[in-house]
This record gives sequence, structure tokens and C-alpha cells, in this order.
Amino acid sequence: HMTLWLMKPFMRGMCLRIHVVIALCYIFSSIGETMMKAVVVVQPGSTFASEYVSWTTFYLGSFVGCFVWLLLSRGIPPNQLMASSQMINVLFFVLVPSLPRGEFHTDATAVFYWSLSGLQSASRMLFIIWNFNEDFHGGFQVAARRIGILESLRMSVGWISVFLIKNGMKDLVSMAVSIVSLGTAILLLKAPHCYSTYCLPPTGLLDGLLS
Repeated sequence: HMTLWLMKPFMRGMCLRIHVVIALCYIFSSIGETMMKAVVVVQPGSTFASEYVSWTTFYLGSFVGCFVWLLLSRGIPPNQLMASSQMINVLFFVLVPSLPRGEFHTDATAVFYWSLSGLQSASRMLFIIWNFNEDFHGGFQVAARRIGILESLRMSVGWISVFLIKNGMKDLVSMAVSIVSLGTAILLLKAPHCYSTYCLPPTGLLDGLLS
């Protein structure tokens, strides 16, 4: 059974297989930012045709996205949220970049795409948080080491994807995103009980800030 298989140890007990699936989602999340650079979405000479404006819009969308994914976590199980995030990856960073360039020829469309890409990028925090579910043995040092490894791999994948795109191999990057995103989405939907039923409880943070 797929669910039982995901709960088995990986590499002599270093972590569980479900953690490897979630780690793959986090590692490949950097490709979304790389793919965004490869999409020409504004007219030449436009006031929005600058790297500063595009990345400012992207990170504003990411800021809003942190709160959006937090709110969604209070009512939707994490495996469904993570699987949805992977499917959105395919939409934003595989299907949209493959459309004709003329489809993204206005400033409004450019800003809309950049902001939604930022919102989607914020979902990577789901994977770094849930990577430790059911496995936080060893304390802070083990957790810090794992986060360091995951972040290093994420940055490496991002730089490799930049290199491939700049050398005319964008299709290879798109194929990798499709395989990883679709494959992990299917596995996440088969995630164990602790991922498929638990929702984030009310934290009282907003009430505490307002009181």
C-alpha cells in the first residue's frame, strides 16, 4: 500500500520516505523563480519592463502569499495544500511559459502573473515545516543541519536551472518541473493519516495583536 510505503525509513532511518517527497517539493521550488525570468511578459519600453519592478511585484505577492497559505492551513489538511501547490507549479511555471509570447503583452498581465507567481512561491514554507512532521529526533542541531542541506540543494537546483535556460534548454527544465510536481502531488495525496487529517489549530495570534 502506498501510504504504508511512504512511512518506511529512508537511507537506514535517516528520515521517512514521505519526508523525501516533501523535501523534493522544497528543493525544486526555486525553479519557479527561474522560469519567471524566462517569460517575456511586457512590451519593450514599458514602464514595467524592468527587473526592479518585476521582482518587487513578485516579492509583494510572496508576502501576501505567506498569510494566504497560513489561513488555508487552518481549514485544509497539509497534504492537500502541498499537492495543490505542486499542481499550481505546473500551471504557472510549465504551461504559462509555453504559451505564445503575444499572450503576455500588457503591463496588467505582467503584474498579475508576477504577483501570482510570488504568491505561489510562498507555499515553499509548507514543505520546510511539514518536512519535520513525525520526525524531530535529535533536537535543534539535527533540524538545523537538515534545513541547511535542503536550502543548499534548493539553491543548487535554482542555479542549474538558470544555466540550462540560458543555454537554450528551457524544455528540459519544464520537463523536470512537470515530472517532480506531478509525481510528488500524487504521492502527497496518498500521505499518511497525520498529513491528511490534521489542520492548523487557532493560534490566537491576531487576537493577541489586537488586544
